[in-house]
Amino acid sequence: ANAISPVRISAYAQFAKKFFWGRSKAMLNAGIRAQHWEFNDETIISPRLQFALKPDWDTDMLFRMAGGVYYQAPFYKEIKDLTGLFNSEIKAQRSYQIMVGNDYEFRMSERPFKLTTEAYYKKMDRLIPYYIDNVRTRYSGENNAKGYAYGLDARLFGQFVPGVDSWISASYARVYENIEDKGNIPRPTDQRFRFSMFYQDYMPKFPSMKVNLTLVYASGLPTGTPVTIRPDTGLPDYTAQYQYQKTLPAYKRVDIGLTKVFI
Repeated sequence: ANAISPVRISAYAQFAKKFFWGRSKAMLNAGIRAQHWEFNDETIISPRLQFALKPDWDTDMLFRMAGGVYYQAPFYKEIKDLTGLFNSEIKAQRSYQIMVGNDYEFRMSERPFKLTTEAYYKKMDRLIPYYIDNVRTRYSGENNAKGYAYGLDARLFGQFVPGVDSWISASYARVYENIEDKGNIPRPTDQRFRFSMFYQDYMPKFPSMKVNLTLVYASGLPTGTPVTIRPDTGLPDYTAQYQYQKTLPAYKRVDIGLTKVFI
């Protein structure tokens, strides 16, 4: 039977400073996180940096840029291989990330609005592949993949109706993985397109009551043939995943809610 009782130690340090760059306002935020896990005797160090600039313009805009190295320590299911044994040599998944963004605040019809856009790119290695087997998520238990991701997010937040907040959000993203140098295939989180909206309005004759509508549309996630175990070596065989890939149907949801203020 598997039994572990590892110790995890973590610490972080952060530096933040606001200053003027010419006539523009600037903000610098730098930090570093460190963690040691006794189970695999791994120490990870994760630096990150964020810089924001608010130009001295009549238009209210904020530009942001951030980057760093991020780690995701494996959890219980990820340290087990497909035969059920613990892999004490497994490492944390690693991602090198860069992001640029913009916040634009404005008024339309005498009401406040804010448009936020972000673009990002991630280069990942030491990934732990996983797949969906019916209703169960299975992990390889090995750092035998690498990959990359990129995307664009946009969100409009404001008062489409005076006095109540609503928002519209849209995003496009691609995520690929390369398992054992067999080539790039979509990772199970490769959702591509997502759109959501939250809209509120007052009831005309009952101002203490508000109706809200939530819409969600998301492209279907990719899925493939479950990984098999080679009978001669006992190791996982990913050939079928590369040969048989399909995309699940899109996710659609509509919710209608009602709120009332009594006092």
